[in-house]
Amino acid sequence: MTTGEEYAAVFVQGPQYQFRGWPQQDMVTLFLQVKGFALKYHDAPFDPNIKKWNVKILEVNRHQRHMDKTIYNEFWTELE
Repeated sequence: MTTGEEYAAVFVQGPQYQFRGWPQQDMVTLFLQVKGFALKYHDAPFDPNIKKWNVKILEVNRHQRHMDKTIYNEFWTELE
C-alpha cells in the first residue's frame, strides 16, 4: 500500500484486520485523511469499530430498492 494521498475514499466493513498492510495503522487518523464509507442494509447490524471512526454510514433498504438512487447521490455529495 501507499500513502492515503492516492485514495479518494475507502469502504469499510469494520474489522480492524481489513487494514492489515496499510501504512496508516491508526484508523482514527486514517479517516481524518481519507473519506470513509460503510454500506449496510438498514436492518443489519454493523461492526462496532465503525462508530469509532469518521465514516459515513450509507443505509440501503432491502424492500425499497427504488431508493438506491438517493444513497448513490448521498455518496457522491459526501465525496465532493
